[in-house]
Amino acid sequence: MDKYKVSVIVPCYNCKRYIKRLVNNLKKQTIGFENIEVLFVDDLSSDGSRDVLRGYAEECENIHVIYLEENSGGASRPRNIGIDNAQSDYVIFMDADDLITYDGIEAAYDAIVRYDVDFIKTNELGLMAGIYYRLSDSGGDALRYDTGNMEYSHMGCNALIVRREFLINNDIRYKEMRLNEDILFTLDLMLRTDRGFYTIPAYMRIYNYNEASMTHSVKTEELLDSIDSFDEMMNIIDRLNDGFKRDMYASYIPVYYSFIFQLAMFEKGEVMRVLKRLHKTQEDYKQYSASVSSLYKVIYTLIDKECYQVTWLLMMVMHLLYDTRLFIRLFRFKNFRSLSDEEYNRLRNSLPDPEI
Repeated sequence: MDKYKVSVIVPCYNCKRYIKRLVNNLKKQTIGFENIEVLFVDDLSSDGSRDVLRGYAEECENIHVIYLEENSGGASRPRNIGIDNAQSDYVIFMDADDLITYDGIEAAYDAIVRYDVDFIKTNELGLMAGIYYRLSDSGGDALRYDTGNMEYSHMGCNALIVRREFLINNDIRYKEMRLNEDILFTLDLMLRTDRGFYTIPAYMRIYNYNEASMTHSVKTEELLDSIDSFDEMMNIIDRLNDGFKRDMYASYIPVYYSFIFQLAMFEKGEVMRVLKRLHKTQEDYKQYSASVSSLYKVIYTLIDKECYQVTWLLMMVMHLLYDTRLFIRLFRFKNFRSLSDEEYNRLRNSLPDPEI
């Protein structure tokens, strides 16, 4: 497989509004657009995405599209189909509404070839209201990790470049679920690698906090399944260091709170079901409670004391505030800082126009 240096796998469901921007973003990659296979897997879109994708596939020989005959309900099956059909030795996963820094693919590709490992973890940026934020930062040096010294910050699948042969030989695929599937996938990579992996200081993925991504709803059963999968993840990582579990717990408990804020129907009975299930998880991992952010301590304490009525009322208020800019910056972006003028100037040639 040497026709393309890397395959970018993009699940697509009703993503018509983002396709042109994504393709233009990839055309500006410093690795050379001709060296990238862009593999869209359309999950039975109904908004005209298929017509747009068909046009690009006819226009560009390196853009390939697979059209699914039934909707899978999530990104996992399209990504797995992408893995099976990719025509290069290395794969990158990208959401249709995300962007990639112009030199990101080249930096990731050069690193995985140079270090000869199973995958590379890059840094991530977030983009909201025209401002770039750091979502992750591994520091200034490339560092090697294996199962003995990995850290929670290495999670997330859209900031990775992965050796396809490693996925095929170990039958590593995404679990078909809506929430946490990317974390389970990355855990699988981390626990099954023999060659180890590197983190590099280059930025690749840019998560675009658009209105659609900020307001998507979560169904009760999906949230309950997700909490079950969290318990599964905590069991999987028993062989890892305790700091990993502590950091993972500190990160994911607030994520579930934020999902509860978004419950589409927001019926009291549904919220109570989730709160009672979350109480069990908090009890099971009480030794990590001190790591929960102070911003969420009130909610944690109310659930811990089984004060579900008060918790529900508080979450009703949080629900009303959830997608306001102030709430996003205070709670959802509280650990992320915007790039300084110096940092932005250093990176500006590799960053897409923020006014998108």
